[in-house]
Amino acid sequence: MMLFMGMLTSVFISCGSNDDDNNETSVTKEEVVGTWTVIDGYETNGENTNTSSIGKTVIFNADGTGSVSIADIKWSLSGNRFSYYYTSNSKTVFSGTFSYSNGILIMKGSGNGWTFEYKMKKTS
Repeated sequence: MMLFMGMLTSVFISCGSNDDDNNETSVTKEEVVGTWTVIDGYETNGENTNTSSIGKTVIFNADGTGSVSIADIKWSLSGNRFSYYYTSNSKTVFSGTFSYSNGILIMKGSGNGWTFEYKMKKTS
């Protein structure tokens, strides 16, 4: 669960060299707001890599609140840079970048010794 939270906090983007990158754009807060399902990705601390967050839900509310796994978060977006923290702690826990490509939100980031990259599809 901590790893999943690390992911979102995680979240963000390194571009590969494929055709999909040509369609990659930055996102607005309005585009990020909603419920997303993780369809691909990983988190790693350099020694361990985890993909157990695939299939889990991430919620970003318009008021800057949301949830990842079982934790409530507060999040913000400036350009394509995001940050979030658990509501029980006002310190930024994870930060990174968002991008949007072919209906997929890509989140790359790091925090608490972890780095992550997740691809998510909007479910509502």
